[in-house]
Amino acid sequence: MAILTASDLSKRYGAEPILRGVTFSVEPEEKVALIGRNGSGKTTLLRLLAGLDEPDAGSVSHARWAKIGYLAQIPTGPGDADVFAHALSGAPTSGPSRHGFATSKRTWLAPRFTTIPTAWPR
Repeated sequence: MAILTASDLSKRYGAEPILRGVTFSVEPEEKVALIGRNGSGKTTLLRLLAGLDEPDAGSVSHARWAKIGYLAQIPTGPGDADVFAHALSGAPTSGPSRHGFATSKRTWLAPRFTTIPTAWPR
């Protein structure tokens, strides 16, 4: 069973399409790397996956046991904490009170894309 599934996600800001038809799933113990140039929609995708923003089309679903969260690019928290410590602390993030990573009770899950979206804006 997939930890996380994105189905045909699309998002635009004004007339500018940011994401079009993004579909992928993340299985337990897979690893993910999200790489792209500035403005390509990386943060938008992560915010959609965390439930902080609504897609214009498509859907996001996750396993009942998974806790999906979002750590902002510029975290608000203790100035002396590193990013990993901040994520582990459960410090509040912007938007709904979701934080942390997809976890089970025993294992930190580091998923990977099973398909690479081909509809990124150019």
